[in-house]
Amino acid sequence: MKKITVFPEALRKARKEKFTNASDIALKVGCSEKTYRQYEKDNAPLPPAEIVLTICNVLDNKSLFVSYLYQLFSEQNYSPFELKWFFPLMDDFHDLRREVLTTIKEIRDVVNLEHTIIDISLDGEIIEQEIENTSNYLKEVNDLIDALMQLKTHLEKEIAVHQSNS
Repeated sequence: MKKITVFPEALRKARKEKFTNASDIALKVGCSEKTYRQYEKDNAPLPPAEIVLTICNVLDNKSLFVSYLYQLFSEQNYSPFELKWFFPLMDDFHDLRREVLTTIKEIRDVVNLEHTIIDISLDGEIIEQEIENTSNYLKEVNDLIDALMQLKTHLEKEIAVHQSNS
């Protein structure tokens, strides 16, 4: 399977729009040119989120962080932080990457409650002490359904555009 390299590609493109060489942006980011060049390499590990946020600020490019998150979540099977913390940074971006990240977050939220719903269902009924947990689970399921519907709508629009262009 081919490694997703959406972040380094987006980073190179964004940097070339504002800076002619890597040493100029490295100085503003506060790292060496060699370190910065690693961030632009397709096969290098992703930089820490704090560095990416600094780069986004220097380049005045929020969508770069969306690319970073997209690649991060495609490479890892777990969420190292809550995506919702970063949604204010992504408010202007209603693209496929955001829809996919939202869906992944919602799937993980439902999966994290797996044991809760199993415990609730063991006796075949919901007792009064389980109502709050059941309501929380239903909220997460509804959030997942909403995310899936938004992703579905986005994908259908993308397919329609491509089909009309062919």
